[in-house]
Amino acid sequence: MAAQSDCMPYHGTVCLTDTSSWGGQVWRQTPSQISGCRQLSPEGFNNKASLAFNNTFGDGVLFIYDTSNCTGRSIGLGSQVGTKFTGVDAWLNNKASSVKFIQA
Repeated sequence: MAAQSDCMPYHGTVCLTDTSSWGGQVWRQTPSQISGCRQLSPEGFNNKASLAFNNTFGDGVLFIYDTSNCTGRSIGLGSQVGTKFTGVDAWLNNKASSVKFIQA
């Protein structure tokens, strides 16, 4: 089982987890590993994310999309911002298909 410690100590990364309580699988990448639009399906993480955290510092924004080509509906998380896909973001729970990291 994954834990919060699988993301938080890794500064300069972005993380997605397949449960909203930090359990299960963690998808963790550095912004340089997210070149342009990155699909989540090759890593087996398509339609699984329930939590996201942008553990970077600076002006970068992590965009998470509900389609595989970084179009359609999305949310953006600034540096040191996370969200559970509940409440206003519940529409994205288990529906994230691609990500993009934009360095401002």
